[in-house]
Amino acid sequence: MQPSDEAAVVALWQKERGDSAEFIKTALEKFAGAENIYVAEENDEIVAAALAVPVTLKGRSGSYLYGLCGQGSLLLAGLVDCLCAQQKLRGAGFTVAVPAGQEQAALLESKG
Repeated sequence: MQPSDEAAVVALWQKERGDSAEFIKTALEKFAGAENIYVAEENDEIVAAALAVPVTLKGRSGSYLYGLCGQGSLLLAGLVDCLCAQQKLRGAGFTVAVPAGQEQAALLESKG
């Protein structure tokens, strides 16, 4: 994510997840950090976003996907696929995500 994308990511997250702008900005800036925020664009508009936060569990490096946004978007599915592959290449032994709803649960279930 580029710094100029933050407002669009906040707007998408608010629309889909209903969280306050203050909560979202805290998640983006303090939980994830700009280097761990990923977006997908369509026609120069951000239509999907995810945080891929590095974590360690019992000595194993992994990734926690959070703030998935892009309901009904195949671009979100592509973004999740890309993030899972990228994190694995970076040495992540696992990737975990908590879905925001049934649609995301179905998307994540197909990823194993």
